[in-house]
Amino acid sequence: MAHKKNVNQLTTITPFSKTIALLLFALLPFMGCYVGIKYQEKYDLLVQNVVASDITQLYPNKLVITRIVNNLNPAPFTRIITDEKKVKEIYKDLYALPEVSKGEFSCPRDTNRQYSFDFYYKSELVIRTVFHTTGCSYIQIPDSMNRSIENINGEELLNNIRQTLGVSATDF
Repeated sequence: MAHKKNVNQLTTITPFSKTIALLLFALLPFMGCYVGIKYQEKYDLLVQNVVASDITQLYPNKLVITRIVNNLNPAPFTRIITDEKKVKEIYKDLYALPEVSKGEFSCPRDTNRQYSFDFYYKSELVIRTVFHTTGCSYIQIPDSMNRSIENINGEELLNNIRQTLGVSATDF
């Protein structure tokens, strides 16, 4: 009596099933890469359009300015600006300043006076910048090039900040 093997056609390995498996093994990584590239292109375009057209919703509404205390500047200084119009204006002016060229440069008259500019939207920190007010005056902005204050726009920004804070040039 011969035993008949129970053969299931869905689980049997055949030359055709081997070919299909090999093709899928070879093609799926390339197809996944292609889909990922196309997705990233669409995502980047979406982010670019949101930033370009709807940036006003991203403006902070509060600014906390704090002197970074060091050996040369031991006196504490903190001011909070809650006037949304002024905060938005200062924020826009920071990004409108020209970028500082990369590389080393000498900064005479640098007394290392620095201020932390913490921009908030509601209660969340949006960005923290560091304002170097002496020597080669510039602003450090994370994920961006430094911005120079050594021009007419920088002087206008400094005067605007001083006027908003109600302090003199020697105090700030």
